[in-house]
Amino acid sequence: NVIFWILLLIGVAYVLDSLGKWESLAGGSGIPQVKGELTGLIKMNWARILVAKVTGGVLAIGVGLSLGREGPSVQLGAATAKGFSKLLGRTKIEEKYLIIGGASAGLSAAFNAPLAGTVFAVEELAKNFSPAVLISAMSASLAADFVSKRVFGLSPIFNVPHLVFLPLNQYGYLICLGVIAGIFGALFNSTLLRTLDIYGKIRLPRFIKLTVVFFLATILGFNLPQILGGGNALVDSLVYESYGIWLLLLLWFGKFIFTVLSFSTRVPGGIFLPLLVFGALTGNICGWLFINLFSINPDLLPSFTVFAMAALFTAIVKAPVTGCI
Repeated sequence: NVIFWILLLIGVAYVLDSLGKWESLAGGSGIPQVKGELTGLIKMNWARILVAKVTGGVLAIGVGLSLGREGPSVQLGAATAKGFSKLLGRTKIEEKYLIIGGASAGLSAAFNAPLAGTVFAVEELAKNFSPAVLISAMSASLAADFVSKRVFGLSPIFNVPHLVFLPLNQYGYLICLGVIAGIFGALFNSTLLRTLDIYGKIRLPRFIKLTVVFFLATILGFNLPQILGGGNALVDSLVYESYGIWLLLLLWFGKFIFTVLSFSTRVPGGIFLPLLVFGALTGNICGWLFINLFSINPDLLPSFTVFAMAALFTAIVKAPVTGCI
């Protein structure tokens, strides 16, 4: 069994390395590639993107890397839209609206959140709120949400109950939480860029470097499985269950390091969901400290968990409206 698993991991690493060489624009989350397409800096081969992104994303997330499906869904939606544009002979301006709509549909389907898909496309991709862009993104997002729910039976990836309202006299804690999220967001971005640089300088075949990270995922799977994959189940458990502070700190540190390592491999996989999980852990730790140090209402712990998800997402992605929604 051990030999079979080792050979399987090496095989997956080899396939991902080959896919990266075959279609380099399918690596990572895919959102920068979509931005490049919209600004005319790059030209995606939509058919190759679809094959490489789906295959690579399934393999990378399947072996346990701390990656999400949301960024890849954005690129898959954009590539599909470009394919329709080419096949139907649309003009360049129509193609641009189609790509924006496809990207918003991808995020909407991944999160089952059509409003978030719409706002992300407008805020982060189009950079304007023109009626043409807004209607295109909203139409595609609503259609994608309908199909994912009614046809495939998907449900929202986060299951958060009704939150307790924070009293106005305790909003100072939110300012403190926002400052902490901003610091951690800057730390995450700088660490990620540094790790990407170091990973690229290691003079080993890429599939060997991938295999090492896959073996690390296997070890973590036996000892700290909560930090593998996207992590939406961990967010739900943070809302419903009570964790000790030491376990929270271990999960926080483990998720931070493994997400950075996973994303530095540049295999197909997104970072949105891991960031939201990282934010939930940050909010849970801060909420635990506020409750135990300042004797605030313990029922506010889920609220701090959710608030920090939005705050840390905003600090890292720089999309505050999308983060809130």
